[in-house]
Amino acid sequence: MANLYAVLQKTEKGTEEIETRMHKLDQRLRNILIVVNGKATGTELVQKFRQIGDVTPVLQQLLAGGFIREVASEADFKDARVALAQSLTDALGPQGDPIVMQLEGCNSPEDARAFVERHRPTLEKLPGPRGRAFLEKARQLLG
Repeated sequence: MANLYAVLQKTEKGTEEIETRMHKLDQRLRNILIVVNGKATGTELVQKFRQIGDVTPVLQQLLAGGFIREVASEADFKDARVALAQSLTDALGPQGDPIVMQLEGCNSPEDARAFVERHRPTLEKLPGPRGRAFLEKARQLLG
């Protein structure tokens, strides 16, 4: 796993699996997925299930499959927001300051992801690689 100290949360795909069993996860994977709550770190989950063995590979599988994701800490998010604001300024130039200020007003990774989705159509239409570069950086930093 990339960061055992990160808090883990279900993705939309993970929630969908819990509700519908659409992806037909193996029961062991499903059992671990059910307890991922957006509050416990990977280390805490490994510790919680130590009596049944090392669940690190299960968590890695769930991450790789897109059923769970790491949640950035507040400090990580602030650093990511600064990097994204710089990338957005590079993409839009000075005339984009009002939009950059909206990004800087995001208080959580969820807010920032919603911001990116709201502006995705405009950013995808920017000439050259600038908008795509921002969207890729947002994907890397926000998941």
